[in-house]
Amino acid sequence: MKEITNTTDIGWVKLHRSIQDHWIWKDPLKLKWWIDIIMVVNHADSKVNLGLKIIECKRGQSVMSLSGWAKRWGVSKSMVRNFFNLLENDGMIIQENVTKSTRITDCNYDSYQDVAHARKTHEDPNKNDKNNIDSYSNNLYRSNEVYSFDDFWNDYDKKVGDKTKLKVKWSKISNADKLKIKAHIPEYKKAQPDKSYRKNPETYLNNKSWNDEIIKSPYLKDKEEPVKRYRTLDIELNDNFIE
Repeated sequence: MKEITNTTDIGWVKLHRSIQDHWIWKDPLKLKWWIDIIMVVNHADSKVNLGLKIIECKRGQSVMSLSGWAKRWGVSKSMVRNFFNLLENDGMIIQENVTKSTRITDCNYDSYQDVAHARKTHEDPNKNDKNNIDSYSNNLYRSNEVYSFDDFWNDYDKKVGDKTKLKVKWSKISNADKLKIKAHIPEYKKAQPDKSYRKNPETYLNNKSWNDEIIKSPYLKDKEEPVKRYRTLDIELNDNFIE
C-alpha cells in the first residue's frame, strides 16, 4: 500500500455552482490553477519547517515558494507572481513573504469548505431554500464582501463624518486593501485606544493610513513616564539611605 505523506493528497474539496458566474471560470488555465490552490491549502492548522525556522500554516493557507508553484504548474515564476497578484487584488487570497517562501491564504476557504454545511446538505438537501443558497453563493467566489463598510465603521469605532460620502470612497478601495485595513485596525486601536487621538475615518482612508507605521499614542507615553520616574526616585532614595 502506498504511504500517504501529504494530507492534501487525501479527502475532497467542494466547488459551488456559483463559480460559473465568476470571472475565473471563463479562463480554463486560471481556473485550473485556482482549483489546485484550493486543493493544496491546509484543511487543518499545521507548522512547516523551513531551514531553521518553524512557520505556521493554518487552515486555508499554504507555504510554498513561487518557484515551487511554477514547477507544479509548468510555468514561469513571474507568471505565478502575476496570477497571485491578480487574485490578491480581487480579495481572493492574501500573500505574505516568509523565509525563502510565500504563504498564501485563501480568504474564503471556510465559507465553501465547511464540513458541517456539506453534511447538512447531504442529509437533507431540501432544507437548502433559495435564501440559503443565495447567501452561500454570495459569500463564496464573489469578493465584493471581503470586508464591508459597515464592518469597517463598527470596527474603527470613531463614527464621525459623512457616512454616505465615506461609503462611496470605500467602494473604490480594492479588496486587497480592505483586507489590510481589517488586519490593521485592531493594532491601530491598541496604539490609539483614546478616540480623540485616532484619525477621523475620512482622513484614515484618504491617507491610506493602513500602510503607515503604527506609532504609540502620546497619551499612553505621558501616562507611563511618571511611573518610570517614580521608580527611579525610589531607587535613588534607597541608595542614599544605605549610604
